[in-house]
Amino acid sequence: MTNFLQSVRGFGGFALFVLAGLMTFDGLPGALLSWFGGGVVCVGYSVAIATMTHEDVGSGKEGPGPRFLRICLAFAIASLGAQVVVWGGLVSVSIGSAITIGFREAGIVIGILCGLFNIDKTTVIPGSPQTNGSKE
Repeated sequence: MTNFLQSVRGFGGFALFVLAGLMTFDGLPGALLSWFGGGVVCVGYSVAIATMTHEDVGSGKEGPGPRFLRICLAFAIASLGAQVVVWGGLVSVSIGSAITIGFREAGIVIGILCGLFNIDKTTVIPGSPQTNGSKE
C-alpha cells in the first residue's frame, strides 16, 4: 500500500503540475504558485495526520509535548499553503467540462491518505537496495 500511495502522490502531483504549467501559458502567471501551495497543503496534512495516528513517525518515539507542537506547526504550514493557492490565482483546474480538481482539496485528500498510512516513514527510492529489517 505504501508503494501505491507514493505512486499516486507522485502521479497526482505531476499531472497537476502539467495542467498548471499549461495554464501558466494560458494567461495565469501564478498557476505554478498555486500548484506549489497545493503541495505545501499536502505535506502539512500528511505530517499532522501521521503524527496523530502513528506513535513513531520515523524519528523515534516522542513525548506528548513535541507531538502536539509538530501537529500545530503542520496545520499552520497547511494553512499557509492554502493561502499560497489563493495568492497564485488558480484555485482549481478543469479537465473538460466534467472534472474540476481544486489544488487545496487535492492536497488535503492526498495528504490525509498519506498520513494515515505513514508513507514517508519508509520512503522507497527506485534503484536503491531494500532491506527487510534492522541489522542492529
